[in-house]
Amino acid sequence: MNVLLIEDQPVFQAAVRRVLETIQGVNNVSLMTPDNVAEQASSGTVELLVFGCTSRSDTDLRLLSDAVRKFMPYRSLVFYDTPDPSFIYGAVLSGVSGYVPKSATPMAVCARPNSTLTRK
Repeated sequence: MNVLLIEDQPVFQAAVRRVLETIQGVNNVSLMTPDNVAEQASSGTVELLVFGCTSRSDTDLRLLSDAVRKFMPYRSLVFYDTPDPSFIYGAVLSGVSGYVPKSATPMAVCARPNSTLTRK
């Protein structure tokens, strides 16, 4: 399974990547920053898109929508700092399967991608 992780905080990116690599069936975790979404070419199938929000909801929603259109993932998961109802609404319309706070415990961070991937 191919996973695309879009996150601008290097420490959080490394932590989430480590969690994703422990999930059975994950073969490849590609990393990208939000600034690279527009210029990155779509290569291969993305089964899971993991998107890390910044503090700019309007920009995040545009980037998330662009990434979903460009990479056409089977499922999407969003990590956020502060809940924003308008972003959540837009994310749901974009097809996001899960919405998790960045402050979640490591166990919760690990459980959410697993449950998102096993959902039918």
